[in-house]
Amino acid sequence: METLFLYFGKVILSSSILFIYYLIFLKDKTFHQYNRFYLLAVIMISLLLPVLKISYFTLEVNTDNYLLINKLQHFNSTKNLNHEFFYFKIFAFIFGVVAVFFLTKLMTGLVKIELFKRKYKKENLEGINFYQTDLAEAPFSFFKNLFWKNSIDLQSDLGRQILKHEMVHIEQKHSWDKIFLEITTALFWFNPFFYLIKKEIILIHEYLADKKALKNSDTKAFAQMLLASHFSGKLLPATSPFFNSNLKKRLTMLKKSKTKFSYARRILALPLLFTLVFVYLVNAKNKEILNTNQEVDKMISALQSDTISPNT
Repeated sequence: METLFLYFGKVILSSSILFIYYLIFLKDKTFHQYNRFYLLAVIMISLLLPVLKISYFTLEVNTDNYLLINKLQHFNSTKNLNHEFFYFKIFAFIFGVVAVFFLTKLMTGLVKIELFKRKYKKENLEGINFYQTDLAEAPFSFFKNLFWKNSIDLQSDLGRQILKHEMVHIEQKHSWDKIFLEITTALFWFNPFFYLIKKEIILIHEYLADKKALKNSDTKAFAQMLLASHFSGKLLPATSPFFNSNLKKRLTMLKKSKTKFSYARRILALPLLFTLVFVYLVNAKNKEILNTNQEVDKMISALQSDTISPNT
């Protein structure tokens, strides 16, 4: 149980360091594709770094002493193990209930989408599955499925812009990101940084889609279209709705000039950041091994003084 808590703690620590770096140096810059993959990498690194084997860089473990102590303490350990197992069951129950709750929400949303696909007629539009609907949630996309609202004329300026916008979500496979994020935040619901990362990636998806939809279009007209739009439906998990609550940030990004190339010098600091995190983990492991070895040596000395009589 202690090992599990230690892993969770390292996941939170790693994600916090890498996300803070994002907030300081990368947030709201115009290299959106880089930021998208950086944040996805943050989650993967945070999950994998704590289980990285660093034994080649750490102190030697006094294995002989460990074996001896385990044998000597065998008869006294049963009660402690039962005590720890009781608390582990409570923790596992709470962890499981919350995780199942979030996963159930995701599955409910996916089932709704599947029902929508069966309810509305499917048409082929530029290689995607196009559905004309009366849904309050529409328009939104999910993988290669685009659910359109009947009240929006596909041939109007608004309709064409929305179509281009949603096609970017489909072409760049943003739904895969969202499925991954939903599952990660469901299983690691106790990590606040994963929720913040999820929020940022969803916003970056909108930046990417707006940028491509705006290509060869009038920025002012596109901004007016966003302001005139409003979203009245309920968000479905893992979908990409056109209308959302980030309109102000999206409008600000439309007017933002391209980030200067010199900013790459800060991006190149990433290897240094990863090195610092790795060094921290090695140092922490060394301290843990050193303290454990010292405690084991003390216990061996105490046992020897109690069991070995002095020579006369």
